Amino acid sequence: MQITTIGIDLATQSIDAMAMIYMAITLVWVLIALQFVSPTQLVSRVKEQR
Repeated sequence: MQITTIGIDLATQSIDAMAMIYMAITLVWVLIALQFVSPTQLVSRVKEQR
């Protein structure tokens, strides 16, 4: 029984770790994108098109 619980714990930890890595990479991409585009410019463009 202990072996199964350890396996589940390791699987949960690896999924949590992958989620954190994915979140960190996504955050880096967003920060890079924000260097090139201002969010206020996007909002004003949407308002102009309507």
